[in-house]
Amino acid sequence: MRPDHATDIFCSSVLVILFGQPLLAEDSAIRQASNASACRQSEIRFDITSLETVILRPETILKDVDAFWREDGAYKLMSVWHETNDQPRNVEDWTRRINTYAQVPVEERSSNPLLALGREFKRGEAAFNDKAIAHICSFLPAGIKPLETTVYFAAEQQTSGIAVRRNIVLNIRTQEALNMIVHEAYHVGFNSARGNPGPVDREVDPVGWIAIGLQNEGMATYVAFRASDMFPAPGMEDYPLLVDPAARVRLCRRLNSLLAKAKSYSPDRLQSTAWRIGVLERAYYIVGAFMAQTIDEKLGRQALVQTISEGPRAFIHKYNALAPQDMKIVEPQSS
Repeated sequence: MRPDHATDIFCSSVLVILFGQPLLAEDSAIRQASNASACRQSEIRFDITSLETVILRPETILKDVDAFWREDGAYKLMSVWHETNDQPRNVEDWTRRINTYAQVPVEERSSNPLLALGREFKRGEAAFNDKAIAHICSFLPAGIKPLETTVYFAAEQQTSGIAVRRNIVLNIRTQEALNMIVHEAYHVGFNSARGNPGPVDREVDPVGWIAIGLQNEGMATYVAFRASDMFPAPGMEDYPLLVDPAARVRLCRRLNSLLAKAKSYSPDRLQSTAWRIGVLERAYYIVGAFMAQTIDEKLGRQALVQTISEGPRAFIHKYNALAPQDMKIVEPQSS
């Protein structure tokens, strides 16, 4: 694989974002406010060992692909994600792509631009923490324990970024990587603030299962959106939708149709329909983020943060009291 100009430009932009931008006045205020919380001691570590293995030592992967998926820090988390979300792995295609790295002469591998980018991310770890932690913590309860999470930078996985078991796997090719880390790290904090209760059983409480996805993804999207001055994300497709009233109304209607029909669906149909509407069409992210924004702007940050412990039904109820008629959400009843 030869270095390309686009990746070189991206690498330079990472340096500017991490080292060249002072905190804004608003961000300084956030830091001061969060200093009262133990959350400020959080640490987000960057790990590029998976990326190094793929680029520098692909032959070791090809000798036993299954073992790599079981043992590699990033890919064993990816395995959990695929299983939890009922998303099949295309191992044959993935292996074919790993084989392209093995075709590169050994002496040329260290000049791979993705590897150079990963090393720039690693070098910027402390600078990222200095900016991001205070922002993330300002959207979490004051009593939350410090977040301890690792971001595994990887290559050739099917997703752009995921949070699994208090850690994160991020595709190194994602140009909005730093902004996306804020999103995924917030998931870790959100689940910790809820006491890590585990997933809602979609067979027992299908509407509650949808509601927690809505709150979790929506709040993470809003937190990352608010961080876009610090960590620009010009290619993040969610953000233009979030500020587009027509898009919000359309996705709200799609979400409400899902909520209204959820109890009539079989578990498999619910899984596939929720994935299509909530994730692929982005209803969880856009509608949920607008809900978080509405609560934050009209009732204040503390009211928004309280919905984490109060639960997704309270999140919807609190929002509905503030929402315009065409953006109200079907309120799930307790099962």
